Amino acid sequence: MDLDVLRSGFSYIRFERIDAEKNEQRYYYLGWEETLFDKGAVVRRYGRLNGQAHVLAPEPFPTLDEAWPYIRSIIRRRLRNGYKIVQYNQLKQCNTLNHQPPPEQSL
Repeated sequence: MDLDVLRSGFSYIRFERIDAEKNEQRYYYLGWEETLFDKGAVVRRYGRLNGQAHVLAPEPFPTLDEAWPYIRSIIRRRLRNGYKIVQYNQLKQCNTLNHQPPPEQSL
């Protein structure tokens, strides 16, 4: 899988690893979120499905482009450890005042 296709407008990705024989039901959330003091941060949450979540400290980065090598390494590690991607989302460009997509431009 070419992970760089997720880069443009990356918002979050969610993984799950389920093994009934081992009674294993885990999830891992990896996201890019805006922060008050920095331009953005990589946020991570993990835990047992329908159980207590564990939140790791946010990792601040000036831009998503600078954070991407770190994000990509985490995605690769999760996939190597048997997690499957169950959901991902990419940000759409929007008007920051009313959170609406930009108007269509006519030719």
